[in-house]
Amino acid sequence: MGQGYEDHLVTPEDVIADVDKAQWKKIDAQLCSVLWQFVDPKIFHHLRAYKTCFKFWTQAKGLYTNDIQRFYKVVSGIVHVRQQDMDLSTDIGRIASLKEEFLTLMPFTNGAEAQQIQTDKFFMVLTLIGLRRDLESVRDQILASPSVPSLDDVFARLLCLSSTQTLSTDGPSVPSC
Repeated sequence: MGQGYEDHLVTPEDVIADVDKAQWKKIDAQLCSVLWQFVDPKIFHHLRAYKTCFKFWTQAKGLYTNDIQRFYKVVSGIVHVRQQDMDLSTDIGRIASLKEEFLTLMPFTNGAEAQQIQTDKFFMVLTLIGLRRDLESVRDQILASPSVPSLDDVFARLLCLSSTQTLSTDGPSVPSC
């Protein structure tokens, strides 16, 4: 994009003045066809239904920003960043790449509620990164779930599991969680 058409990504068609709408639709259709060429084939069928750049972009951002497995990988890369047996410029490039991917998955927000959701998502991933080895299966289940659980849900699940494991060492019990 970057040629003065970025407003097609952030402006819905219904706010365009009627006198400009025909030209807007023409440019928007051309931009959409360019966007569709760069879509991951796994999600192309899902995004193809969106006929304006605004709707396409909104949906694509939603798909990619809710990709908890990708976010886990990026945050894990950030948490475990250290210079490897590469030259310094390669390491700096890797860190810059992690930063950009992080900002793609966690863009700046204006609203307090959106900021709270992002903060919870970030700390939920940090919690998963720090889990002990015996809890890896729980981490994998959370990362594989179709929806991203809240931080409180993850805490509750881990505490329930922890209390169940503690109780089971004392004798047979039925988990109350």
